[in-house]
Amino acid sequence: MRALVVLLLLGVALAVYFTGFADGAGGPMPDPTPTPGPTGTSAPAMPTTGPGLPAGVEATRTRIESKAAEGVATTATACIRVVDNAANTPVLGAAVRRVKDGSELAFTDERGLASLPLPGAEQLAVVLDGYLLRLVPAQYGTDEKDPQEVRLVRDDWSPRRRFSFVGPGGAPLPEAFVRFRVTAPGSGAPPVPRDDAVLRRAWTEHVMLASRPVCSDVAVQLGAYDENRVHRLADGAEVRFVGAGEFTIEAATASGFVARAQVRIELRQEAAFRIDFVAGVFVAGTVSVLEGGGPAAGATVALAGGDPLGLLATADAAGRFQFGPLMPGPVTLHVLAPGMAPRAFGPLTAPATGLAIELQKLQQTLLRGHVRELPGGEPVVRATVVWAGAGGAHQVFTGADGAFVVPVDGKDPARLLIQADGFQARAEFVDPGAQAMDYGLWPADPARRLEKGLTGVLQGFVLDGNGRPLPNVNVRWRPVTRSAPAAVPGRRVLEGGTLALPLVAVSDAAGAFRLETDQFGPGQLLCGAAQNGLETQAIAGKVVDGLRLQP
Repeated sequence: MRALVVLLLLGVALAVYFTGFADGAGGPMPDPTPTPGPTGTSAPAMPTTGPGLPAGVEATRTRIESKAAEGVATTATACIRVVDNAANTPVLGAAVRRVKDGSELAFTDERGLASLPLPGAEQLAVVLDGYLLRLVPAQYGTDEKDPQEVRLVRDDWSPRRRFSFVGPGGAPLPEAFVRFRVTAPGSGAPPVPRDDAVLRRAWTEHVMLASRPVCSDVAVQLGAYDENRVHRLADGAEVRFVGAGEFTIEAATASGFVARAQVRIELRQEAAFRIDFVAGVFVAGTVSVLEGGGPAAGATVALAGGDPLGLLATADAAGRFQFGPLMPGPVTLHVLAPGMAPRAFGPLTAPATGLAIELQKLQQTLLRGHVRELPGGEPVVRATVVWAGAGGAHQVFTGADGAFVVPVDGKDPARLLIQADGFQARAEFVDPGAQAMDYGLWPADPARRLEKGLTGVLQGFVLDGNGRPLPNVNVRWRPVTRSAPAAVPGRRVLEGGTLALPLVAVSDAAGAFRLETDQFGPGQLLCGAAQNGLETQAIAGKVVDGLRLQP
């Protein structure tokens, strides 16, 4: 019994030891919320955690969204080699991304090579910190033995500023979301050498790509052309500015700190700038429905004009909300709820409590129609029909006869989107009081379009003078007579009203091409930049095969 008591006491002593001391080093563990230290010491004067976000509030820009590349080939179909333009040496670790959506395809290896599983010719971008962004029209059919060369140019012209983030009392903050609003644009452009075609082109591509998804994690600021962009920056991160000017900085952290500051950017400038943060303030109140409708549970509240964190508050079951963190001062709130008219509430002065926001119900009616396949009019079953009006989105599905009935809000026309497997999407502006109409969908499958006589196909090979296949060559169809798409009087079709097929195809690795068109009759097939080509004819519902083209 005595031995058991001794063991228990020993266990308690060990537990106290390991909870009171750090990693066996003999020193006390730091307090999770340290108190201010004496002036001149290195101890943080304030905790780096602020008031945080209230319940029901999300900082939407903190979502980590990594977009996976979709629709890629099963094997490598193209290859690029990235080299430093000045040193002419391979560049390791450059990211290769799709321009259309920013998805990542590959990174260059120690040889500067990146093999790419492209389904066809695409516009790509090469991204690496410290270099200008480069646009790459990928050459389909290249490989490691004969790669497409891309020359990366070091960015020696952009004004640079390094930003440090400091909380109340001098404690560093690890991360902030920062937006630069132009106060006064600067004069002059970065002095990129005009006599070097590579440098001029690289700078042009850099400016063009800086606002695209490929640049989402690269801190390049385009000034007045992209002042709503928010940069997610680590403490001490560098921002490259395309031009000079004066900027108002709006910044916030997910822990509840906010800041506003002024900064002037000069050409050829590389300097550090400190942003001092304060604890954010909040506004709170309730959202209800006019005329005794009760609380507007689920209503969302955002800041008019946006904010660095992308804050979005959702009212609880009683309609209550709290919104922030915000800088003290005038703000206007944007309030939305399904079936309600949107409302801009304010300006009001933050901080504020006891706000009473009332929303007006929208008039709701029913919109009827049928979804049918073009041509022919066969009903499309289980098509998704979405009405996106002022009061929110309403979604329904078509029945066995292609019919739908969707609730619509308000009196203003809104977007009606129709999607179905195997068909091209259709979008149209529709009046809430419109009579029942048919909404036609074009087949998305080329074989189905050919079968129904909607299109014809021209196919064959592109060969050089020795009969060898030529990959990645543009093949263009130039019909003698071009037919204009038929417009439907009185209807505002945004998407899917016509097939809108391109009059161009690209030869693959074997030199083969297949060009689908809805422009029928005689015409010419042309290669590359040629102005004269092969005389042939496109026939509805037919494949014209065995064509041989030579640039």
